[in-house]
Amino acid sequence: MTVRALWGALPGRVRVMLGIAFALTAAALTVDLARLAGAGADASLGAASEQLRFSRTIACAAACWLGLDAPPSRVDAALLAAGCALCVPADAFLILVGDLKTGIAIFLVVQSLFIARFARLIVWRRLRERRHRRAVALFVVALVGGNALLSPKLGPVGLALPVAVYSAALLAACLGAWLLRTNPAWPARNAGLAFAGMALFVLCDITVGLGAALAGTPAAAAIRAATGLFYTPSLALLGISARRWSL
Repeated sequence: MTVRALWGALPGRVRVMLGIAFALTAAALTVDLARLAGAGADASLGAASEQLRFSRTIACAAACWLGLDAPPSRVDAALLAAGCALCVPADAFLILVGDLKTGIAIFLVVQSLFIARFARLIVWRRLRERRHRRAVALFVVALVGGNALLSPKLGPVGLALPVAVYSAALLAACLGAWLLRTNPAWPARNAGLAFAGMALFVLCDITVGLGAALAGTPAAAAIRAATGLFYTPSLALLGISARRWSL
């Protein structure tokens, strides 16, 4: 399955919304790079970047909703649609308001919906297989190691606990997407898209965490500018991971 074939199999309305989302991401990245280069009024460029990034999230959520025609599982589609819809208010608090704790709380609900989505499809008895035990072990190492690295920086600003709880849910959702392959009855294409989307979601939130930990430094601005490179394709892949494919 090539990216071109995958793209061609999507309904036109979904391709339009995803095209808008990627165009908005490119525009936001251009604005952020201009800010880093010191061009123009910093405040006005910052506001423009925020509006572009928030509009991107709306476009991705719309693409998800428009693409959920005749899914393999209506429950799976409903959980995905609810998660993608909640990304909009979560990003409103994170991007437009700058309220990190509220944004993290809403994203915790998003990841909880994704966990519920994946958990109902996992064949739990197959966790005894070595490759799945390794995935679980990697989850534990990533959770403990990541929070150990970030806590000293996030503790003074009151984000250590919220990030620790959220990261547990995020990594659990990513692990759940990986474990979809334990279910031979679930379409392999859908499982692969879900895992790719969650893996990119993890990379996106790593950049968010690093940006918060390095707040006030030039590196933080550069890291935050790169967030959309992971976030937009993450939402795009997750948004099409509940479709019934006819390839």
